[in-house]
Formats: sequence, structure tokens, C-alpha cells
Amino acid sequence: MIPRIPMDFVDCTREEHGEAILELINHAIVETHMIFDYRPRRIADIEAWFEEKRAKGFPVVGILHNGEFAGFATYGTFRPRHGYKYSVEHSMYLREACCGKGLGRPLLRELVRRAEEQGIHMMIGFIDPRNVSCIKLHLSEGFECAGTIRECAWKAGQWMNLTLLQKILATPLNPDESIPGEQPKSSERHFHEHNRECRNADILRIH
Repeated sequence: MIPRIPMDFVDCTREEHGEAILELINHAIVETHMIFDYRPRRIADIEAWFEEKRAKGFPVVGILHNGEFAGFATYGTFRPRHGYKYSVEHSMYLREACCGKGLGRPLLRELVRRAEEQGIHMMIGFIDPRNVSCIKLHLSEGFECAGTIRECAWKAGQWMNLTLLQKILATPLNPDESIPGEQPKSSERHFHEHNRECRNADILRIH
């Protein structure tokens, strides 16, 4: 019988987990190639980050190991245009001392479950190709490699590559083209309205 990993999930808050998350992110910036930033972040940055997650309804899932905060996973806007509303870009961070303890897989699965609950269709992760264990984890959980973007960032005196991993979910059951705060439109109606707007724009340009 495989022993149960002593862990629990928690919905992270700025007040309770902000400093621990800041520490994890800054370690990734300064000590690793996981984040292509040059300067460590400040607590004010984390406060704004949490506020954006709250405003958009994106989860920040923490994982506890033996009662201690071990890491977190989250997702956010993939691209800002309306047509991408069912796609998210996700990220995961574990404390160095907690790596290799079997926490990454349940954390990733919990994040996927949250995405399905929210009607997300596509989860997208950008991972340094040298992070082989993370890529293998994603592949074993049904993600597919969509390719590698070469030399897309400069850090630590060298060009950095990014491997793109994606997972298509069965959700949502009834996707639509609605925009928050606006009256939903059917695809056909929206298509014809868009064409009419384009024709009107062409007429205005001609005159």
C-alpha cells in the first residue's frame, strides 16, 4: 500500500500567504531561470497581484506539507482579447526543500480541477526546457508539447528558450461569445454585425 502524502490544499490569501509567495517568486527570479525578470518583487507587487486574481476570479491554490506552506499554483489571463477567455496560462512553485516529495502532481491536478470548475478549455504553461522534471510531470498529466520558442528572452548573460505545454479540457459545455457586462450575441449574429461594421468602415475611408 502506497503511504498517503501528508498534505492539504488551501485557498491562499494576501494576508496569510503573501510573504511566503513573495519569497518563493523572488527565489525563482534571483536563483533560477523559472521567471525571466531581473529584479525581485516587492510586497506591494504581491498585493496588486492578489487583487487582480480576486477581481478576475482566478484561484491561488496553496499546498501544505506536514502543516507547513510548501508552494502554490495559479493561473491567469493568457491573452487579453475576448476570444481567448477560455484559455489560461498557469504556473506552479514549490519550496526547494519540498521538491521530490510527490507534491507537484496533486497540486497540478487540483489546479486542473479548478480550471474545469470555472469552464476553462485550455491550460497553457511556458517552461524552461532545462526544467526536465516539470515537463515530464506535465506530459504525464495529459499535457502536450506544442513546441519550443527559441531565444525569446535574455537573462544571466544568455538567450533563453521556452517550451510550450498545453492541455485541452472538456469544458465549457456551451462556449459563447458573450462579453461581461454586454448582451450575449450568437456567433452568426456577431459575425454579420462585424461584417457590417467593416463595410461601414470601408465606406467611411473611401469618402
